[in-house]
Order: sequence, then C-alpha cells, then structure tokens
Amino acid sequence: MTTNTVVPFMTYAYADTANIRAGAVTVTSESQLRQALQAGSSLIVVSGSITVAEDAAGTPLMIPGNVTITGADSSSELIIRGAVQLTGDHVTIQNVKLHFISTNALQSVVHREIFLAGHSLVLDSVDTYVKGGAGSGLGGFGGTEEELLPTVYAGGFKNTVVGQNASLTVTNAVENTKIQAVYMSHDSGSDGKTAYTGSAEVYADAKTVIREGIHTENNSCADITLKGMGESIIASAKIKDFYGNENTSLTLQKCSVDGNIQNVENVILDDEAELCLVSGSLKNIEVKNKASLNLTEYDESIFVEIKGNFTGNQTSDNIADGYIVLKKDNQVIIDKDVTGTTKAAVGNKLFPSVFTEGYTYITAQGKAAKESFAPAKAGWFFKYTVDTQSNWTATTKQPEEEDLSVGRLVIQSAPQTVNINRIFQKEDGSIPDDTVYFDIDCYNSQGVLMDGADVTDWLGSSVLVMKTSLWESEDAESLNETNWGEAVALVTDGENYPNRYFLEAYPGAKTGTYTFLFFPNGYDEGDIETVGAVKAQKDKIFAECTVEFTDKDIEPVQKHQVIVGNGTGSGEYAAGDIVTITAAGAAQGMAFDRWAGNTALDFTENTDSHSATAVFIMPDGDVEINAEYKDISAPTGEITVSTNKWNVFCNAVTFGKFFKERQEVGIHADDLGLGIDKVFYLISEEAKTLEEVQNIQASDWTVYEQRFAIDPDKKCIVYVKITDKGGNTAYLSTDGLVFDGSSPVISGVKHNETYGGSVQFTVNDDNLDYVEIDGVLAGRENGGYTVTDVEGAHTITAVDKAGNRTQVSVTIVHATQPTTESTTEAPKPTEGTTEAPKPTQKPTEAPTEVTKPTEKPTEAPTQKPETDEKVIYEMRQDADGNWHYYANDTIAADYCGMAVNEYGWWYIKNGDVDFTYTGMACNEYGWWYFNNGQLDTTFYGLANNEYGTWFYTDGQLNFGFTGMIIPDDEWLYVQNGQVLTDYTGMALNDYGWWYFNNGRIDFVYIGMAANEYGWWYFNNGQIDFGYNGFAANEYGTWLFTNGILNTGFTGMTLNGGTWVYVTDGYISDTYTGMALNEYGWWYFNNGTLDFNYTGMALNEYGWWYFKNGQLDLGFTGIGSNEYGDWFFKDGRIAFEYTGSYNDGGQWYMVNSGFASKI
Repeated sequence: MTTNTVVPFMTYAYADTANIRAGAVTVTSESQLRQALQAGSSLIVVSGSITVAEDAAGTPLMIPGNVTITGADSSSELIIRGAVQLTGDHVTIQNVKLHFISTNALQSVVHREIFLAGHSLVLDSVDTYVKGGAGSGLGGFGGTEEELLPTVYAGGFKNTVVGQNASLTVTNAVENTKIQAVYMSHDSGSDGKTAYTGSAEVYADAKTVIREGIHTENNSCADITLKGMGESIIASAKIKDFYGNENTSLTLQKCSVDGNIQNVENVILDDEAELCLVSGSLKNIEVKNKASLNLTEYDESIFVEIKGNFTGNQTSDNIADGYIVLKKDNQVIIDKDVTGTTKAAVGNKLFPSVFTEGYTYITAQGKAAKESFAPAKAGWFFKYTVDTQSNWTATTKQPEEEDLSVGRLVIQSAPQTVNINRIFQKEDGSIPDDTVYFDIDCYNSQGVLMDGADVTDWLGSSVLVMKTSLWESEDAESLNETNWGEAVALVTDGENYPNRYFLEAYPGAKTGTYTFLFFPNGYDEGDIETVGAVKAQKDKIFAECTVEFTDKDIEPVQKHQVIVGNGTGSGEYAAGDIVTITAAGAAQGMAFDRWAGNTALDFTENTDSHSATAVFIMPDGDVEINAEYKDISAPTGEITVSTNKWNVFCNAVTFGKFFKERQEVGIHADDLGLGIDKVFYLISEEAKTLEEVQNIQASDWTVYEQRFAIDPDKKCIVYVKITDKGGNTAYLSTDGLVFDGSSPVISGVKHNETYGGSVQFTVNDDNLDYVEIDGVLAGRENGGYTVTDVEGAHTITAVDKAGNRTQVSVTIVHATQPTTESTTEAPKPTEGTTEAPKPTQKPTEAPTEVTKPTEKPTEAPTQKPETDEKVIYEMRQDADGNWHYYANDTIAADYCGMAVNEYGWWYIKNGDVDFTYTGMACNEYGWWYFNNGQLDTTFYGLANNEYGTWFYTDGQLNFGFTGMIIPDDEWLYVQNGQVLTDYTGMALNDYGWWYFNNGRIDFVYIGMAANEYGWWYFNNGQIDFGYNGFAANEYGTWLFTNGILNTGFTGMTLNGGTWVYVTDGYISDTYTGMALNEYGWWYFNNGTLDFNYTGMALNEYGWWYFKNGQLDLGFTGIGSNEYGDWFFKDGRIAFEYTGSYNDGGQWYMVNSGFASKI
C-alpha cells in the first residue's frame, strides 16, 4: 500500500509586508522596476506579475550590487524575455518566480542567461521553471524545448566589464528551482560573451536541479559545496555532473549524490554525505564525519583507481567513522598516500555483506599504515602487508602479531660518492641533503616485507662505518687498529620517508672510502673498540655497502617516476636501472593482454609488453604504464520454451518437442569477461549444422530485445547467436519444435450414437500419441480400430503428442428396435476443427550415413550361372603373394571398405589390402577400428572421421555410451558414442557432477545449471553443495541453499549487501509491502528495502506506520493514505480511539481512528 501525500504546488516564505523595513520600494511594472534599480533601492518588492522586455540589442536587465528583490505574495513573478546581469556584489533574489521565456520559436536566438559578471548572487526560494513547447502558454511561441530554464554564466554579456570573484548561492530550493547549467568558467563563445576564468564559488541546496551540471574547467580557483538543508534527513541531490580542473574542490554535506566527477582535484565528503561514483574519476578524496564513498555502481572493471591521496578520519582517537563501500570483487588502487582511518564495507555500509576470503580489496602506492582501513563487517579483519605497495587483504582469521625481528635486509639503492660538505648536521635538525640516502627493505623471519615505520626508529643506530681499507685488510696488525670509524651516521624521516636512511656528518668527518656495516638485530656494543672486535661479529652483519666521501662537487643522479596502473612496480628509478613490473590478477573471464604506456620501453630478461611480469631498462624520463586485460571467455546462454531449456547447440534435431498452444521463447545470455554485446535469433523450418549457422548472413538474424511467441501450426528450430564485447561468439539452438493446435480426427463413428454391434472407426493425426477405448490403450498408429460388441456405453479417446485430445462416446444396444421413432433427432457432432497439418518437407537424413556393402561376402559358385552373370567377391593372393580383393577374377580397383578372409577382417583400398591404414571403417554390422589394415577388436579409445570423434570399445563404435571419459589428461563428454565438442551442461563421473562448456569441463564456471533433479549451483565447474547465496539466470535471481535452488523459502534476506524479498526462492522485483527479519519489520518497494519510505503499510495484523523504511513503534500522530488521514498510536492505527488530537498545530477530530481536520 503506497501513501499518496497531497503537496501544495509551491510553498514560499513570502516577505511579511508589516515588517518590510523603511525605504522598501514596491513595484508593479517594468518601468517602476527599472526606475528602482537605477535609483539604487536596496529592497525592491515585486507585486503581481511584471514582464521585462528584451531590447533590440539584446542587452540584459542590469542589477546593481547590494540589492534584494523579493516577492510580496504568492502571485509575485518576474517574467524575463532576455538576459539578466549583475553589476555589483551582494545581489539577492528571493521568494519570487523568476521565469525566463526566451525560446527558439521562429528560429530566434535564445537569451535565458544570468550573467554574474564576476559578482555574487543569492537565489533564495526562487521558482525558475517554465514549461516549453506547445504547452508553455506562450501563444504558439513555446519553441521546441521541453523546458525553459536559465543558464548561469560567471562572465558577462558581450563588451561588458566583469569582476574576478564570481559566486552563486542557491538556498531554500523549492520544487521548481531548476537551472539548465552553471558555467563558472567559459570562453566568449559564438555570441561574443565576456569570458571568465577567475575565482569561483558555488553553494547549492541539494534539492536544486542543474540539468547539465556545474562547470569549473578553467577557473583559477573554484569551490563547490552541495548541502542538504535538513537536520536529520540526508537529501538526495538533484545535481549529478561536476566538471573541474586542478584548482577545483567539491564538498558534499548532508546529501547523497550519484555523481559523474570529471577532473575535480579535491572531493570532500562531510557530515553523513554519500558519493555514489557512477562515472568519471577521483584524485584526492577525504571521507569524514560518517560520510561514505560508494563504488558499487562505478564502471564494469574490478579496478578503481584513486589518482591522489585518500584521507579518512583524522581525530586523535583514530576511530573510523567514514566508509568506503565496495563491490565484492572491487580492488581500489590509491596512487599516493593514505592518512586517517576509514571503514570498508561490501555492498552496503549499514548491512555489509561478507568479504571474499584472501581477496585484496585496497592497495596504496604511497605512505599508509595498518590502521588506515578497517572492515565494517563483524568477524572480518584486514591482513596488512607491504611489498612494493601497501595491501589490505580480507580474512576471517585474527592476524598474528607481526614479527619485528629482521630476517633479511636488502639495500635497494645507495650513494656511491658523497660530497661530505653537503651532509653536515644542520642546527634546525632537518635532513642535510634529502638526495643522499640509502633505500633499504627489511624482511622478517617469515620473509614478509616489514613496514618501514617499524624499523626506521632503530635501524639507523644499528650501523657501523669502518674504513674500507681496514675492513678488507688481511694484515694481522690491522686487527688492533682503534681509529677505524667515520663521524657519519644514518638518520631517518619516518613520517615522510619510512624506508630511507639519510647520511649525516658530524665534526671530525673526513674524506675517504668507508664501508657501512648493517647489524639490524644489534651488535655487542661493549666489544667494538678494535677492528678485530668488529670483525668478530661478522655473523651478525646482514649487509655491507661502500661509499666514497669527497670534498668535490658531484653531479647528482637524476631519478624518474614509474607509475604502474593495475599492477606493482611504481617508484623512482635512475636511467639505466632495471625495473620489474607485475600485473594485478585478472578478473574471472579475463586474462592479462599487454602493457600500454606513454613511451617505448626496452624490455629485457626474455620479457616483452605481453609478459604479465616484465623487466625493462629505465629510460631517461618518467614512465606511465598500465596493465590491460582481454576477454577470453565465450558468452553462455539458455533458450527457454515452456519448461524446456537448451544451453548448447543441438546437433541431433528430432522434432520431439510438442506444444498445442502459443509459446513464448526466452533467451538469457551471460558473460564472465567484458559483458554481452548483442543477442540474435533465427527461426528456421529446417535443421542446420553448426557450420551452416555460423555462415548465416548478418541481415538474416533478428536482434533479441524481449521474449517472443510462436503460434501453432508450425515446425521449427530456434537458433541463437550471442556476441560479447570481447569479440567472442557462441551459438545455441533448440531441438525441433512442433506447434500442433489441431486435435486428432476420429472418423467412421458418430458422437452419442447408438449401435447394434461392434463399431469400426479410423483415427488420423500427423503427431498421434495413442488411442484408448474405455481407458485401455488400443494402439499408437493411425488407422482402423474396433469397439468390441459389448452392450453399454463406450468412450473412444485419441491424443496427439502435443496434448490435443478428441473424444467420442457411443452406445451398443442389442434390444429390438422400437416401432416408434424418437421425436428428437440425435444431435449431430460438429466436424473436426482442423485437420492436423502435414509435414512441409521430408525429414532430414541422419548427419552421418553408414555406407553398407552390397552383400555379405560369399564363397565362389561351383559353376557359372546359366542366366545373368553373378559377381563373386573374394580375397586372395596373387602369384607374388600380395593380397587383393576380386570381383570374379578381376581386382575390384574401385572398392574401398572392409573384406574378410580366413585370417580376419581387412581394410581394402582400391582393391588392395592397405596394411598402412589405421582408422575407422564400417559394414552392415557397425563401425569398426582398423590398425595397420586389420580389424583390432582390442582397441579402446577415440577415433576420428570427417563427421567427428567417436568412442570405441573392443574395436567397435559404442553407440550405447553416454557420459564422461578421460582418454588422456582431459575429461570429455560423449553422447551416443560421439564426443560432443560443443556440449554445454551437467555431467556425472565417479568424482561428482561437473559443468561442461563446449565439450570441456569449465573449471572456472560459476553459476547455475539444471538437470532432471533440479537447479544447482556450480563453483569452479563443480556442484558446490556448501553454497548458500544467490545466482541469476534469464528468469531472475534465485536463492540457493546447500547448492540447490531453495524454492521453499519466502521472506527477506541479504543479497550482496542489499535486502531483497524472496518468493519461493525467487527475488521478486514486484513485491511491495511489509517483511520481517531479526531486526524488525521493514517496508519493501518493488522487491527492495526502501529506506526512503515514510508512511503507512498493511499486513495481516493491521495498519502500521513506517519511517525510513522501518516500522516505527514509537510513532504517535497522523498518517495518510488514499483513504484519508488516520490517528496512529505506538506505530499502529488506534481504531479504538475517538476524540480530538493536535498534530503540530493542526487539530483533528478522530472517530475510531479516522482523522478529520477541524
């Protein structure tokens, strides 16, 4: 039950004339308005309707600064035939209808502009909507536009002066606060406008409609704020499109936006706002104060790239209160740093779905921390790892305490020569030279890369620096040397560079060559006085590196950026460095294709642009490279006619499916890769081979858009062609379909007639199934039948294979014929409706015809026949011992096939035994396998001929076998002895049920499939009896329990984070009403939980009041539906109450719950 709320057409907070301040000017005409503007009146009250004409030059109505134009009452209206322009700041238009009526009628130039001219404008409770076209009320001059809305330009009319701080505020938006577009930056255009690229600010009520979005593509600075005006309700924003540049910031507050974000530098989500990104891209994003970033509707790719920084909650307690909402297979790639803490949810932030175990949902290329993201779903954790990037991987296992002991240390880069004068300690404690550093990765004892923040605090103090000559010396005297060190240490900036160790020199530092010795797990500080004491601790050294210190200038090594999209390997590299990049794992149905970038690369180590892990030599410049993927999965589909389904190409057409009525044909298509492109179908009266279907002209196919019907009387096959966006094609077909709307014809006997003895009759039908006499099967063939001479009533029934039925009743009586004729003539039966249709063609031959010899071989006759010569065939040897096949005494040079002698069966080719032949041959007894010319009755396996691949046992083709075989290392599907390379469906072996796709087990298939026992859920090609969840086909989305479709379930449940209503296992997209779960009663609209619904609903227990989709048992007040107003107490209509009630100042008289305004 929906609630119909009556809303006034428009509500304004009009100026209270009693409180209009002194000096206000009331105007009732254009001339008075212009005069008031020219006089500099600060408050102008519009009374009635005023039309402002456009002058000949099209010059706008000029409005000076510091003026407020307001309406006197609900009839106040400014009708503008041209444009409007500000000439100063602080202009407010409020509580008035501001209607622009310039149209394109009679090929006129449209002028419905509001030019800010670099100044500030406030539109407060302003109606700007005018209906266009024939219904505009403009006397036939409505033009062709559906709406007549103003467009806001930050610049000015041609040849006018503009300021540099344009500002637009739209507040207290009403139903018809509608704007065509807002251009806060623009060029002069074809009409010579004064261009604008200065500072811009837009502040808009979320209810404002801006059809073509807000544009700030060229502003020097631009701030856009969109805010819902309610205190507790999150407004659904009407503005969807935002266009910016590197100077643009967009802030959303107290509203939800399904947004197209194009080139906006900074997006701030604040105060419970939600951005559901539909298209475009994000650079820097901040999510705070219970706001959320929803990526579930973004693009078809599993990868979502955030090209800048991600900022979460920044409070001192570091508790996440913002959300990032993902699809179950999303992977968010953050190109730069992550700060703060954010909750991550799948599907819905309030009712999050489960994550996928072991799946990496978020990666970050820059700085980040373990606590940057936390799962919103209870019972889940993020395993945080760092390799070339930070990774957050979902798991249900509590992560173990991180091992902070170093197991391996790798120096990724180090300076070779350093000017010691440039690294002396600075008084302010800053890094002396941030270009001179060691880049070091530490791995723990399990081989896991450690977070730099965990090691920077102590690794720098675990390094000794020794003169290289002493460290490498083998002179025994050098072991006693005590002057071995250098006044240089490694210092860190963990906040900005967690893996970098900068060199810092102190007084006494000298030039020379020194070796840095790394003791990441510490050394014996009490025993390092001599060179020998240090060398005694060699087993504690993980790495060493030599650096030359000089006092001469050194040319710095320039580093370049490598930015990897959809993979790892990003970082800074010098020209000539070896760079390794690895593509991220491909989504299901996809495979890595190639690396595409902004420059040609010199690949090495036997890799190239098509290697998922590739190695190249760093060029002298930045590299941006992206992993691209290709669709490798052919589409799948299913054809449905009544309860019959086909999901493969049907090679053996039997015309064995009968229907007596019109049937609808449905086609469903799925694709694991890039998605379905188009679906086509063709209805053919003749069976076709797969090759013939593949060669059908494109113009002969019909694009499938919706279910179509086939009427009797007809015989046909439905062929289907499915293409995906990756260029793959699949073909399906039905078996032969017979639509027979005609009933069998029973002749030779009349209905309700009486006979004196046995009754003969004839049955005729093209598709006859059976004939019964008195409920007993009499036969299944067309022709004559007899009702036995037994007194009494008898019933003759004929039924065809489509279910059409004809029934005739007769009575056999042996009594004497009465002398008086009956006064009432027995009713005559009507003629048969329509004779069953005749086949339009001869049935097609079997696809493979077996060649039979003319006769079984016989021995030669003892004498020549006296009549026509009889041909005697036999095998025998010639004088040289060679075997031939003879017709009489002549070698049968044109014979190829089988022949027998006392040694067995042999293969004959052109009259000679072919001892080299290995393959198939046939005779009247079947198909056989020959090996080196002789029948091999031990052969078990597969053999090929021009018609396909066949399964042999004991040397003979086994037409009786249907099932799975594994002749080598791959399972195949066999039907009636033939290997079906195009079979798609279920098959059983000793290990369970499997899903075949085009004749092979599809180990990556995830979805539904049916057999005679029902619908099942497959995971990686095998029935998943542990699966509990949803799967979809062309009929809708279905609930599976323990791997089988649960047709017994009706109620509400979660589907991927969304609450849905299920009827008999099927998600109902039409159900509207109440439903119950463990959290209470909820309101569903068209099958989906409607969190926005506030109103009444009915179930078997009565009428109830819902707020934001949930039953509000605390509600006491007035609710409305199409039957009127009702008094609710504790969330339910109080039918027991009669009396008066005050609802927010409005008194009602309540009679048995029904409320009437007093």
